Amino acid sequence: MKMTNKNENYNKEKKNDKRMENKDKKKATVLKAALAIMILTLLAVSVILSGCGNPNLDNFAKCVTKSGMTFYGAYWCPHCANVKKAFGSSFQYINYVECDDNGPNGNSQKCQQAGVDAFPYFIFGDGMRHAGELSLSLIAEKTGCELPKGAK
Repeated sequence: MKMTNKNENYNKEKKNDKRMENKDKKKATVLKAALAIMILTLLAVSVILSGCGNPNLDNFAKCVTKSGMTFYGAYWCPHCANVKKAFGSSFQYINYVECDDNGPNGNSQKCQQAGVDAFPYFIFGDGMRHAGELSLSLIAEKTGCELPKGAK
């Protein structure tokens, strides 16, 4: 009888060990699946976000500048910030004049000489002037520069 109890206890312990082992495997599988889902989610978000911005506008911005357009603005002007944001990193190619002397490379005298009386202010190569925010498509229309597909 004692032998049977020992065997029964041994079998119970063995079953418990297998149950614990199975639970550990299930936990590991769940953790791996959760990690995989997190990685896929991060990848999806990065792909979506990279598609949200405008396509590369370098050539468009260079064409706009070559057409003779000058953009006058002020660092504190929200409408100016919208135009800058629309160009993204390609804004570096835009002929921009900062009209507030407290801003980076501020040159209020140049703005006064150009007759700038509002922000943002655009003077185009043909002499046409526009006070107020312009979309990229309107800038394209006014300069004759081709806006890349997908740009707004």
